[in-house]
This record gives sequence, structure tokens and C-alpha cells, in this order.
Amino acid sequence: MTEDNQVSDRDIFRTEALEHHRSGGHNLGDLLQLSPRWLGWTYRLLVLFFLAALAYLILGHMDEFATGPAVARQTDGGWSVLAVFPASAGEELQVGQEAWFQVEGEFPFRLAAKLMQIEDGVVGPTRTDNSLGDDHGLPCGPVVRVIAGLQATGDSVEQLTDGSRGTLRVWLRATPVLLHLIPALGAFDSNEGEAPNS
Repeated sequence: MTEDNQVSDRDIFRTEALEHHRSGGHNLGDLLQLSPRWLGWTYRLLVLFFLAALAYLILGHMDEFATGPAVARQTDGGWSVLAVFPASAGEELQVGQEAWFQVEGEFPFRLAAKLMQIEDGVVGPTRTDNSLGDDHGLPCGPVVRVIAGLQATGDSVEQLTDGSRGTLRVWLRATPVLLHLIPALGAFDSNEGEAPNS
């Protein structure tokens, strides 16, 4: 056999197997116990992902909003929005809270608003239908009527018409993500977040 025809050990055996044999792990009958190189990196990435997810659960917050159908009305004092919210959200709404009026239509747009008046008590569906118009996606059950003043300026006022329909959205609080997954922990959480920047 010539040197050209000779095959080296490296051509026949894997590098890992040769290293294992050289390191003394060559007892007959022993299984070759080697881990692929990618296994270490995969383990590190999984640990890193788990730690990031845990940090997000503890430190992350989710904003909670109250949302209800609304109609824009033009008055002598400017523009206002009449909206209804489920009665369950009524306790958390306060005069002066910031809100957003999302106007529906072919070219939807959003306007800043501020709650000006919250009616005492709850309203039945019949009275709500009269003020908002029929077939406006009203919440089922009792509702609370709210009047908000629009901070409309410039081009947005020109697009707004009396009776424009949309949705009024009011920010309520920022809640830790963990409380959304395990609501029972809410009994221990006394901190409430601050309003986000619009």
C-alpha cells in the first residue's frame, strides 16, 4: 500500500471520538458519552429566555382601558362626546380623566378628550338608544353615560361632523403582567401605575 492510498484515523473516526480515546476513556465496552457542541449553546439560550420571561412577568405592566361607543355633538361651547360605558367601569371613571375619541368612517382619526361629566347611577338600554342612535354596538346590560369635552383643533375639526360615531377610550390603570396571569395576587398589590403619555 502506498502513502497515497493510506487513510488516516481522522478520516475514519470523528474528532470527538479520537479526543475521548486519547483522554483515557478507552475501556472496552464503555459507551461513548459525548454531547453535541450546539447543546451547550441551546441550554444557555433557554436559560436566558427563561430569565427574560421571568423579568417581564415581574417588571412588565399592561394598560387597562374602559371603552364604550360614543357620538360627537357640537354645542355652543365647542365639541363634546356623549359615550356609554358598562356599569362596572363607572366606579373607576372620574371627571378630569384623559380620554381618546376614535372616530369611525372611511378615514378614521383620533382626538384627545377629557371627561367633563359622569351621570349618577346607571342607565337602561332604552334611554341610551335615544341618545346615541340605534344599532351602535351598545354594551349589554346597564351602562353609565359620560360626557367628555373634545380638544379638537385644526384639520381634525373640519373632518368632525355633528353625530360622528366612534369609540371613547379612557385609561384606568397599569397592572403588572403577573396579576393578569394570577389575578389572586391582586389582593397583595397596592400600587397603581401612572397614566401613560399619549
